[in-house]
Amino acid sequence: MHSRIVLAILLSFLSITNSELLAQGPSPVRTEPVQREEVQEFYRVIGSLKAISRGDVAALEDGRVLEVTVREGAAVKEKDVLARIDDRRLQAQFRETEASRTMVESMIIQRKAELKRAEQDLERAKRLYDRNVSTEQNLQHAEAELDITKSQLKAAEQQLNQIDRQLELLQVRLDDTTIKAPYNGRVVARHTEPGEWIRPGDPIVTLVSTGAIEAWLEVPERYSNALEMASEPIVVEITASGERLKATDSKRIPQVDPRSRLMSMVLDLPNKEDRLSPGMSICAWLPVRSKTNELVVSKDAVLQTLQESYVYQAVKDIESKQHKAQKVPVRILFEMSDHLVIDSPDLSEGDLVIVEGNERLMPETIVAITPREPTKIAKVKSE
Repeated sequence: MHSRIVLAILLSFLSITNSELLAQGPSPVRTEPVQREEVQEFYRVIGSLKAISRGDVAALEDGRVLEVTVREGAAVKEKDVLARIDDRRLQAQFRETEASRTMVESMIIQRKAELKRAEQDLERAKRLYDRNVSTEQNLQHAEAELDITKSQLKAAEQQLNQIDRQLELLQVRLDDTTIKAPYNGRVVARHTEPGEWIRPGDPIVTLVSTGAIEAWLEVPERYSNALEMASEPIVVEITASGERLKATDSKRIPQVDPRSRLMSMVLDLPNKEDRLSPGMSICAWLPVRSKTNELVVSKDAVLQTLQESYVYQAVKDIESKQHKAQKVPVRILFEMSDHLVIDSPDLSEGDLVIVEGNERLMPETIVAITPREPTKIAKVKSE
C-alpha cells in the first residue's frame, strides 16, 4: 500500500514537471557531434631521472695531493684534469730504470760482438781440426764458448725486455698521478684537498654525467608489454616544469619486485643545455592496449550516477520538427584528456549529444540546440 502511494506521488510530480517544462518552452542547450577516432589507452606511471653515469673518480696511486682543479658544480669534459698527485718518487724510479736500460743495451752490443768472435773461433777450430792441426778438445771448447755467448746474449735481451715492461708500468703509474675526467659531466662532490695524503681507491670527486639522461619508471607488471605496444615515442613529463619530452630509446629491466609487483622501465631522454638533473620527479604515459576505432565524446556530455553512465542525445522529432533530449546509456572505456572513449550500441558517429545544459534535463525534454565547435582530441591522457 505504501509503495503505491509513493508511485502515485512520483507520477504526479513528473506530470507537473513536464507540464511546467512545456509551458516554459524549449530548453537551450549546446551540442557536439559524436566522433569516431583511432585511439589508444594510456596508463600514467611515475618515476625519476637518473644520470647515465655517476661515480666517484678515485686515485690510482698513493701520494700527497698537489692540487684539485675543480669544485662542486663545475662542468668538465672527458679527459679534463681533475687533480694531480705528487709523482717525484715515481719520476726518480723511472729515471733509474732508464739508466738500467742504457746499461743493458750496452751489454747487448758487447754480447753480440762476443758472439761474432765466438762464431769465428769455432770456424777456425773446425778448419784446424779437419787438417789434423788441432785436437778435438779445442773444437769442443770453441763450440761451448759459442753456446755460452748465445745464452748470455739471450739473457741480456730478455733483461732489456723486462726493463721495457717496467718502464711501461712506471709510465702508466706516472700518468695515473694526473686524475682526469672519464666522461663529460658535472662535479657534485669534492672529497679531498691539496696537501692531503690519499691511497689507491680514495675518492677525489663525485662526477655525474651530462648530456642524455635516463628516466626510470616504476610500472605494474601487468603492463610489462607496454613498450611493444608503443607505436610512437613515449612521452615523459617533467613534474616541476611541465615540460614534455619524447624518449629516444627504451628498455625494460626484466625483474619484478616481489612485494610491490612493480618493474622498471628505462627511457633515454635528450637533455639540451643540461636543464634536467638526476632526481627530478617525472611521469609518463604508457600504452596499455592496441589502437582501435572507438566513439569519442566530450567529458561534458557524460552524466554519471552510482548505477549508470549516460548521455542525452538531441533527436529531431519528425512531426513537431523540434529536438528532444533522449537518454542513452553508455559504457566508459577510458579517458583521454577532455574526452571519454565510450561504447554504446545506440550511438553512431555524427549523432548530436548535449554538452551544455544537460544537467537540468529529463528524458523527452524539448530542447533548442546550438552547435558547439568540437574540441581537439588529445592523444595522451593528462592528469
